[in-house]
Amino acid sequence: MEFKHVEKNAHKKAGALPATEAPQPKKPIAAAPAKPAEVVKKPPKKELDGNQWYIENYGKEVLRFEGEDVQTNYGFALIKCQDTTIVLDGKCKTIMLENCQNIKIICSAILANIEVLNSKKITVTIKEACPQFNIERSQGIHLYLFPSAKGCKVHSTCSQSMVVHYPLEGAGEEDEWLDIAIPETNVTQIKADKLVSEALEGME
Repeated sequence: MEFKHVEKNAHKKAGALPATEAPQPKKPIAAAPAKPAEVVKKPPKKELDGNQWYIENYGKEVLRFEGEDVQTNYGFALIKCQDTTIVLDGKCKTIMLENCQNIKIICSAILANIEVLNSKKITVTIKEACPQFNIERSQGIHLYLFPSAKGCKVHSTCSQSMVVHYPLEGAGEEDEWLDIAIPETNVTQIKADKLVSEALEGME
């Protein structure tokens, strides 16, 4: 009897498919990229509520307040405005800016204070007087003080790039103003058992 040589594991090979015909693993289907959320711009708002003016979401525009719109017990609040110019012709109590950018304010006299919060590129011109100017978490602040407004006290917290512009005593209208940066860094040390902080620019 004649025996036929059978290759080992031939029964497995016989049923195997060529590499080109073998089923390929399915590729995971990539998820569609999420669409960015649309930013809905709110319409501009300008209204007087009691003794407070609210100016919100304004863009490239010049807003002028004068006459009965500016009174000594009125406050002005600018919120989320950008590229806006505000002109206040008269005396008011306060001005507050919050989350604003590239704003110019020209005012006559402020009886209490001006506050700038979380804002960038703000220019404020005070023609007559303002007791106090507060800057908090802001940068790029320029304060222009006419001679009668040079007594203004500037308080700054966590802010950068602050400059005060003012004329020298006795300077004429055509003379250039000084541009002095407000110190951003302080040096603190113990002197006579007291903790003393001094501006770095004023240290020897």
